[in-house]
Amino acid sequence: MITPKQNQIYNFIYIFFLVANILACNQNEIYNCDTFKIQIDSLKNNQSDTSKAIRILSNVIENNKDCIDALLTRADLYFELDSLDKSESDFNSVLRTDNKNIYALYQLGILSSLKEDFKTAISFFTEAISLKEKNGYIFNFNTKNTEVSANRYDIDYIELIYRLALANYNWKHYSEAYELYTICIEKKYYLSECLLYRGTISIGSANYKEACEDFKKSAFLGNELAAKYLSKYCK
Repeated sequence: MITPKQNQIYNFIYIFFLVANILACNQNEIYNCDTFKIQIDSLKNNQSDTSKAIRILSNVIENNKDCIDALLTRADLYFELDSLDKSESDFNSVLRTDNKNIYALYQLGILSSLKEDFKTAISFFTEAISLKEKNGYIFNFNTKNTEVSANRYDIDYIELIYRLALANYNWKHYSEAYELYTICIEKKYYLSECLLYRGTISIGSANYKEACEDFKKSAFLGNELAAKYLSKYCK
């Protein structure tokens, strides 16, 4: 039979080990820039675990201010949650550490476009393209704790051109957009859409022959709006 005194001792021992285990768990959740990726990758596939993933990333960033990979990952998660201001803040933090980070420039261009700040979007996309043309790298390799995997955060050159074309089109810089869409068409990148937009630019400059050729090609690829324009302008 257990006496009250023994029970008190057993309870003390139980509480002691419980507290010790909690402290150990808390220590284990202090992730560093080199070890957080495996845990995050397992959580990102489950939307319900996104908040936990963000907490882990915030822990990493708090203890590793220059961990660009954690900032980029958290920025992407905020973007997926439609927390655009927080996402923008993290991408800007990346640029303060590495102003040549093409992925951050690209995403800031996307965020600016979503806000319909096309002038700023053009600036971000232009800078990213310039870096891509000069160096072809993703990050500044001299930055401490920077992920340099070409497959993880690389942005295709043609994708940057396409985004710049769209931003210029929306900003009504039609001559620049026309040239950029032509590059995309040559590379068959979003071909139907780019033919449509280039055709509308040609309509604006009264070049109906070229516009109709673009609309015809776009409509053939299944673009319904191009088919309507073809019927309207190319009788």
